Amino acid sequence: MTLSEIRTEFGQRAPDSPATTTQQDIWANEGARDIARRTKFNRTSGSISLVASTQSYDLISNFTTFVGIDPDGGVAFYDGTNYKELKATSEDFLDKHVADWRNANEDEPIAYYKKGKDIYLYPTPSSNWTNGLLVNYFAKPTEMTGDTDDPFDDRTDLEPYHDLVVTFMVWKAKQSMGEYAQADVARKEYLQGVEQMNLDLWENLDDQEGFRPYHKMAVQTHSHPNLWGVE
Repeated sequence: MTLSEIRTEFGQRAPDSPATTTQQDIWANEGARDIARRTKFNRTSGSISLVASTQSYDLISNFTTFVGIDPDGGVAFYDGTNYKELKATSEDFLDKHVADWRNANEDEPIAYYKKGKDIYLYPTPSSNWTNGLLVNYFAKPTEMTGDTDDPFDDRTDLEPYHDLVVTFMVWKAKQSMGEYAQADVARKEYLQGVEQMNLDLWENLDDQEGFRPYHKMAVQTHSHPNLWGVE
């Protein structure tokens, strides 16, 4: 569906809603973003330039559509010639396994951890590197503003799930009107639909031996620090 068609479908399913076109568009975009957040269907990547002596970088400021790091693609350090995958870790893991890591000398990064909206590098970069950090991440879809815009960035394979945007809008409309029982029905229908979308998107990957779908993977530490940097 296009945005115009989404509005028409919404009008048929919630004819008593007083929502303006502007409000409908807000709900439509909110729904598309929520679906992307829950299913993580939209994978992309981007680069951040590293600054000497700067350990942390704001993911939201650098990638305005950022939803979460894609653990399959991961994060890599780029020295201008080669990319090297960084190990995913945590402050707790470093505290337990890397003595005095917080006071380590600056060098080329070999690991990262995420805290809030920031990504932290270990060790802290010792030099400036243009586009020195490659981040593979899940993104929000492009906001719909025109009548012919698609909720999922013209992904034709996702057309069967456009109706979920409408269901989300009905949920919000009924909620705004104080019709909470009907809102709850729409909410449950929406969540069930998103769950089915998740299954449809990832079921084939679940069947692959030794593989977990991207959206189900938790960030893991990779091996013991003594082995980091060993090829």
